[in-house]
Amino acid sequence: MSPKTLANLHGLLYAIFQSAVEAQPQLRAANPSARTRLPRVDDGIEDEMVFLERDEYELIREAMAGICKGDALDLIDLMTGTGLRWGEVSALQVRDLTVRGGLTVLRIQRAWKRQDDYTFVLGKPQTKKSRRTVVLSPALIEIVERNTKGKKAEDFIFTTAWGKAWRHANFYYRRWQPAVLAAQEKGLTKKPRPHDLRHTHVSWLIAANVPLPAIQARLGHESITTTVDRYGHLVQQLDNEVAAAVEAAMTGKRQALRLAS
Repeated sequence: MSPKTLANLHGLLYAIFQSAVEAQPQLRAANPSARTRLPRVDDGIEDEMVFLERDEYELIREAMAGICKGDALDLIDLMTGTGLRWGEVSALQVRDLTVRGGLTVLRIQRAWKRQDDYTFVLGKPQTKKSRRTVVLSPALIEIVERNTKGKKAEDFIFTTAWGKAWRHANFYYRRWQPAVLAAQEKGLTKKPRPHDLRHTHVSWLIAANVPLPAIQARLGHESITTTVDRYGHLVQQLDNEVAAAVEAAMTGKRQALRLAS
């Protein structure tokens, strides 16, 4: 069964068992469904990561712009431009935008955490290294400033039409999935998940020759090993660029020696 079907069935069982726990007299001592870990709709193993080319991402952007007046367009642009996890970007608050050392940055200080009863609460990011700052480009600064205008410090940066924080399921089924389907009708052959925007961000950085340690810090990986294990194969695709750089360095050294002699 699909993750959504499993979640629906689990929700029914959870309600039934919880009624038994709360009944007077009590029919059960505990709810056996309370600690079940269910798959998310976008779960997948690492070798199923999807990396979007810029024209492929544009197809999704164009489709997203036509859904509910493009109210999620800035959200996916910031995800792609920063590599933030869904739980981090949807938890951003106005107070997280600051200027440090002359650069405009986002401070990643909290993330949404799913509880056993499927409610969500704000908590600390995934790991210690996940508490980080992410430098914003001018285009990303415009996005954040546009979405913080007139809001208070503890207001969420990205909100629904009702002023509430986005929920993953709501975003996925009402924005992301329709946008991907529309993009596929126009030629997109891949089936990316929202988390693949994070992978796409990394692939663009690597293509621009950004070092892996810098990418590790930007993503909030606890160890460089994690970054290498997940994205090291993309670096190997730059072998031609590496060979050209070495050749240029060696040729330049020989020319310098000849001039000196």
